[in-house]
Amino acid sequence: MNEISIRRPLEERIKMVLLYAQFQNYEEVRRQWHFHFATSPPKFTTIKAVFERFQQTGSVEDLPRSGHPATSTTPEDL
Repeated sequence: MNEISIRRPLEERIKMVLLYAQFQNYEEVRRQWHFHFATSPPKFTTIKAVFERFQQTGSVEDLPRSGHPATSTTPEDL
């Protein structure tokens, strides 16, 4: 499974921004990662995308998606 299909938790995205702001180096963010999380370090493209989103929007939250929201039907709904 590739990283694009796996959403990083908010805590990890915040740490990406903080580490990149501190070191200004994507590889250093990846090296520092194991000091903070037991997960594999994010890819360069993920760090870059999260940091750029933070610079543009001031947030690391996912952007709203277009289209109809997903719905599901459970037995309780019937």
